[in-house]
Amino acid sequence: MKKLNQEIHHLPRPDQPHKDWESVPTQPLCVGAKVVLEKNLWFEGRLLNGSIGEVLEIKYVNDSPAPGELPEYVLVKFDNFMGLELYPSGTLAGVPIVPILGEKKGEKSKKPKMVRYIPLRGAYGITVHKTQSLTLPKAAIFLDDREIFSGMDFVSFSRVKRLEDIAILDSNICTSRLVYDNDYVNGFFQIQLAEQERLEALAAL
Repeated sequence: MKKLNQEIHHLPRPDQPHKDWESVPTQPLCVGAKVVLEKNLWFEGRLLNGSIGEVLEIKYVNDSPAPGELPEYVLVKFDNFMGLELYPSGTLAGVPIVPILGEKKGEKSKKPKMVRYIPLRGAYGITVHKTQSLTLPKAAIFLDDREIFSGMDFVSFSRVKRLEDIAILDSNICTSRLVYDNDYVNGFFQIQLAEQERLEALAAL
């Protein structure tokens, strides 16, 4: 973000685990930064958990916000937004992401504590789970030693349309992980195929 030469705002994230208000985590954000949405806000408009966009404006109620003050909204240009109208702000137009109520994570009490925060996070590096349903222009992927669950590598590779738009960051990958083996039986995949055949048979009735 420093390379963008914009003022960096440190937005409080009281929803993240912390001991007291003196240790509330913050999320650095600035105009021009790539961000990812962390909540499903509007299904029809494709404002979903994992949506990626660019910050256009960070608007506070006061010109000189107090330390720890949340913005009135963060104006974002989302890549896959399908709404009919954008919110105008001066010469800019985007989607205003306002503070929402959410549960504070890490609470052990039976009644979760509700806190206000902006559901955005920097998107220069995100997990494979966050990329599901997204189509990206390019992707640099770190595979690690093994798949956490079967099919995760496929989800990673299928985020882009062309093989040349993928960069694998691992220095060494086992060949069997990327090459299909006819002798290998993926039990989970076999169950998926059986379920698909069952549904297709029902649809034909």
